[in-house]
Amino acid sequence: MTVDSASSASFTSTKGTVYKVGAYPSVTTALTTSGGTTTLTLASTSASAVTVTPLPLAVLPGSGSATARVPSGAASYEAVVASGTSGTDLAFSASGLTPGAAYALTAGGTTVATGTASSTGDLTLHATTSSTAEVDYRIVSAA
Repeated sequence: MTVDSASSASFTSTKGTVYKVGAYPSVTTALTTSGGTTTLTLASTSASAVTVTPLPLAVLPGSGSATARVPSGAASYEAVVASGTSGTDLAFSASGLTPGAAYALTAGGTTVATGTASSTGDLTLHATTSSTAEVDYRIVSAA
């Protein structure tokens, strides 16, 4: 979807879908246990239009809240996430993966969980936060 300079838009997902907002890596998706919302007001940017794209990645905190954003040059299954409290369980769900293939969830480059994509190419992996700081999470091939 493209949002023009005279508009404001909110994108909401009960699954916690993370949205890429054009060339604006600082725009975050607010996440709760019931999903996520990205709100975009272009009047605060210098752009005439911005394309908003849902990633094939969702993040849901097990409790409390978190924020997620897509960093510049991000891979399809990458988001920078900050939890509202340390010790929060985050569920990372990916779709469109290769069925039966092995994947790893990395946090700052360190593997924190592994799993195998389902026959439909879906996978959910969990990580527990150790602080409220932003961490770059990625789902990558474990091969």
